[in-house]
Amino acid sequence: MNDPYEILGISKNANETEIKKAFRNLAIKHHPDRGGDAEKFKEINEAYQILSDPQKRKTYDQFGKSAFEQGGGNGFSGFNGSQGFSGFNMDFDFGDGDFSDIFSSIFESFGGRRSSSRSSENLDITIKTEISIEESLTGVSKNFELNRKVRCEKCGGTGSKDGRIDICGSCRGTGQVSENRRTPFGIFKTIGVCKNCGGTGKIIKNKCSECSGTGVKRKIEKISVNIPAGISDGEGIRLKGKGDAGKTKTGDLIIYISVLEREDFFRKDDDLVMKVEIPYSKFLLGGKIKVETPTETLEVKVPENSKVGDVLKIPGKGFEKNFGRRGDLLIQINLKIAKSLSYEQKKLIEELEKLGM
Repeated sequence: MNDPYEILGISKNANETEIKKAFRNLAIKHHPDRGGDAEKFKEINEAYQILSDPQKRKTYDQFGKSAFEQGGGNGFSGFNGSQGFSGFNMDFDFGDGDFSDIFSSIFESFGGRRSSSRSSENLDITIKTEISIEESLTGVSKNFELNRKVRCEKCGGTGSKDGRIDICGSCRGTGQVSENRRTPFGIFKTIGVCKNCGGTGKIIKNKCSECSGTGVKRKIEKISVNIPAGISDGEGIRLKGKGDAGKTKTGDLIIYISVLEREDFFRKDDDLVMKVEIPYSKFLLGGKIKVETPTETLEVKVPENSKVGDVLKIPGKGFEKNFGRRGDLLIQINLKIAKSLSYEQKKLIEELEKLGM
């Protein structure tokens, strides 16, 4: 914690008026809504909470910063939330300032919600699609049909039939209206969307017949999207400018991928795990087996005296990673059990049993 007098740039003999004036000037300069530094603003505010409260100022002058650090006496007990607003002395008036209300920023730091002064358009379109695990390994192209908002071609997105657009008289073209309310904590400025123009700052008298003055209209579009090899379950693909068109910009299309796996064919990190059944003779004698993957047929060697559940590793045959690398193919070998046996097969098994196998 730094010296609050140094933070506000005042002497230790500064009176109440000088403290308020210093805080007000610094708060305006460093307010985050005006491009200032949020941490600096917080530091200024904390310094003011000490020096504007006679008891806290007296404590600081007597014991220094140690009294306000964690575990130190009176400290910031009112400022860290344990006593709500009990430590505030907010009788100053910011009504003449043209910036977003300082008190709302302080309130937000206590966990309160600050209402946005601007209407935010959600222009992104989100869809979900399913692909097989084989398709996630190799990549696949998918076709989609979108019902999206596009700019009206008839009026060029202006919404005006004759091109005439007037400035809203209620908000003077800002799209926002403000109201000052006096509270026990001082003047509380609220900023909201102008109801007269809907936040656009503009008034259209002769509206376009095609889009009813909105500047956008619905359109059905077909789109083909390449889903890359190696994509994981839950990942998304973002296509810039393929969302809804708004007043000033166009959103994105976001496609979330759901990968359908199989019990005998699944993903583990970037490795592809396959379960393959082989006859008992291959476990004992070893030998080569053929494994069919979605991309190719591999010939894999099984070592002698293998056990059920052993894993054969084939490097570089799994899912694509970053920078062109790939995971591995892990082949888990299991015993293939015949549903029915011929007379000759039964006799051979009986002979093996006599040999203790």
